[in-house]
Amino acid sequence: MEIPETFDRMARRVRRHKVTNSPLADRWIVARMATELLARWQESPPVSGPVLIIGDDAGVIAAGDASALYYADACIGGRIGEQLVICDEDRIPFADKIFGVIFSIGMIDSVNDVPGSLILARRCLKPGGLFLGGFLGVGTGQTLRSIVQTIDGDSAPRVRMHPQIDVRAAGDLLARAHFVNSVADMETIEASYSSWDKLIADIRANSGGNALASRSAVTRSKAIVWRDRFDAQKSESGRVTETFCPVYMTGTAPS
Repeated sequence: MEIPETFDRMARRVRRHKVTNSPLADRWIVARMATELLARWQESPPVSGPVLIIGDDAGVIAAGDASALYYADACIGGRIGEQLVICDEDRIPFADKIFGVIFSIGMIDSVNDVPGSLILARRCLKPGGLFLGGFLGVGTGQTLRSIVQTIDGDSAPRVRMHPQIDVRAAGDLLARAHFVNSVADMETIEASYSSWDKLIADIRANSGGNALASRSAVTRSKAIVWRDRFDAQKSESGRVTETFCPVYMTGTAPS
């Protein structure tokens, strides 16, 4: 019997396309994760071989000295000037032991087969190759979650935010994929918003869109209720604080 998948692969492609085509200024969380991962790469022992970026780096890594840079993403269309392979991370088509470094940015938390995707990434790395991953983990979107998942009347709310991975689980996933020297850690970022529309735009531009297979359409009346709940949480300065918690993963392919 086929096991139902958590995420709708086509919906995820559409959302990934929106992420990669959003203005750079809106992808500030993606850029922050890419900057953090780039710093970790630069502090690591040199590794030869091409570099693969799974997801979007907001131009951060591409701006560095990275020869033979390739991209893989689940988006439905390519980006001009990039060597892009369109695929899901748990179905990447690359051969074994060809990359020196693999970045995964803003993607791991919405993969149907997370352990499988990490195993495939490890197999694609040369011995001693480096894997660097970043995604939004547990604690992200606390304000949004309180707004969209409040119980209405006697009926339970629909799930509109996908499951999140915490930092301990991230470390376990690296070990399960047989990475060595694995490390997982996280940071907490707070941002304030004056409007509901800007909060939603930021979440969508930074890989937080809903691609659940069980998702349902949002009615106009429901959207109005959510906007009102957002406005009700505004401080005296007219702003609402949202939390983002990037989780970072670092692992080395066994020699």
